Amino acid sequence: MKKKFLEYKNHIISGIIIFFVFLLISVYLWQNFFLIDSNFIVAIGTFLLVIVAYSQLEKIAKQNEIQTKQNEAQIVFHLEEEWNNEIFSNKRKKCARLFRNWFDNKKLIKDSNDRKWAKIQEKIEGILDFYEKIAGFVEDGSLSISTVYNLYSYYIQGYWELAEKSGFIEKDRKSHEGGGDLYILTQNLYLKILKEGALKEFSEDGLKKFCEEEI
Repeated sequence: MKKKFLEYKNHIISGIIIFFVFLLISVYLWQNFFLIDSNFIVAIGTFLLVIVAYSQLEKIAKQNEIQTKQNEAQIVFHLEEEWNNEIFSNKRKKCARLFRNWFDNKKLIKDSNDRKWAKIQEKIEGILDFYEKIAGFVEDGSLSISTVYNLYSYYIQGYWELAEKSGFIEKDRKSHEGGGDLYILTQNLYLKILKEGALKEFSEDGLKKFCEEEI
């Protein structure tokens, strides 16, 4: 229905343009007979150019909108493919188990060192890297925050709050030179998610439940 309306609208605009083209030619040929001065011709010409410009701008805007939606659909397709594959599903389970153990030992992450810390980094960073990729798409306008909210808000909120409250974010930033900017994109995405849905932080029981569901 919408497509037919747009086609009908374009036909009307084309008809108006053709009408004014003939009118402009007629005025030009008969201006002396009707004693019409050149200012009138200029006015009609200007009006005609405005119509043509508006029609073209509207067409370009529509094409850009369609292209943006197509690009977003392609990005979502690839994100969903990665999100649902077996490898990433196992990463999520391992990360969730780690955080579930943290509830029983709140020093598990903060006091870890050497090989144990390296394993913790690997498990948690594997999840946060995926969200950083999403955050990058949001920042450059390739993905709308509403799309991200509908698909991943629950998981972004859950994993970010676990990573932050467990002390992982703070410790991981300190472990990298210039690490103050680490996870900034993901943190901004998390805040946008909260704002988009007017969400509140999970309670500790809520985070435990989140871990159990992921496991």
